[in-house]
Amino acid sequence: MLSRASVKKPLLVIVMILIVLIMGVISYTQMSIDFLPNMNFPFLVAITVSPGLSPTEIESRVTAQVEDAVQAIQKIDSLQSISLEHASVVIMQFKSDANLDTAVLDLQTALASIKDQLPTGTMDSLITKINPTMLPIMNLAILEKEKNSSDSSEYLESVYESLRRIDGVSSVEQNGLIENHALVMISNDKLANSIQTQLFTENEALNSIDNPDGDIISKEDQETASKFI
Repeated sequence: MLSRASVKKPLLVIVMILIVLIMGVISYTQMSIDFLPNMNFPFLVAITVSPGLSPTEIESRVTAQVEDAVQAIQKIDSLQSISLEHASVVIMQFKSDANLDTAVLDLQTALASIKDQLPTGTMDSLITKINPTMLPIMNLAILEKEKNSSDSSEYLESVYESLRRIDGVSSVEQNGLIENHALVMISNDKLANSIQTQLFTENEALNSIDNPDGDIISKEDQETASKFI
């Protein structure tokens, strides 16, 4: 029936096709483009800061406690953690049908239940959702002409401050700047007969508090340097 009407009234068919094309062109020209659409990813991140603890202590005294607490939250698909100096980061991926608003409340309750079990001075955990707006929109690599990375650090610091003052800039992060460090070469033979060895050993045995204070680099390994109080 439709084909018969099209043959008998071709002008009507042409007009209908033109109307569809015109509506399509108008819709396309008025359609907005969003390079960062509002998308909800099923991820939650819990960041717990505990000043004065090394990565090893963060892992055993903070990260392990947080991981045990969040295991009871429903619809968690996977769990990852990162233990840094002074901070623990636990990343939770939920199933696609999970309600993140409910998950945030459950996570807050779980973290509050272990607050007394965490080391003294541990701050309240920061809970955040992962979304595209958290990603940087621009990455810059800068090196001052005819200068090495060490000499360019002061100049790059001024660039960093200038970028922070630009209207509309939410945040700016910097990394890769060169800082001055002291390189201490220790002779094991001389240190073995030194009274400092005895003092260091006594302090290490009597004190369980260690403050990250730099890096000791040797041929065998690299570990967090600590000064015992």
